[in-house]
Amino acid sequence: MRKFAGKLKKWEPIHRRSTQNEVSIDKIGIDIFAWAARHFKGYKGAELYIDDKTSLLGIKPVAKGQRSLISKAEGNGFFVSCTSLMGQAGVNGRKRVPAEWNEKEKMLLVYLKGRRGEKSN
Repeated sequence: MRKFAGKLKKWEPIHRRSTQNEVSIDKIGIDIFAWAARHFKGYKGAELYIDDKTSLLGIKPVAKGQRSLISKAEGNGFFVSCTSLMGQAGVNGRKRVPAEWNEKEKMLLVYLKGRRGEKSN
């Protein structure tokens, strides 16, 4: 047993990357992480808006919308399925992109290609 224990390394926790001010997008939809989910609690739907020139997507929580908000496990966010919109926006693979809550418009703004001067993953 001593020989085996000598080969073991001390376990170090893996620090997860912060998802603050980000969402995850892929070709089928958008993952809204916990930091933004509080704005969507109590709503069952979402209206989607897109600005093709700036690659900006707006997600507005509404009682009944064109898209359903799908609650993720343990209330840690929502998923919005929007395959055709992601195709229109040219999204092919999964990546994290910047996002921010716009209090004036009451919607989540998603920068599909990152903000100017920033790189998206």
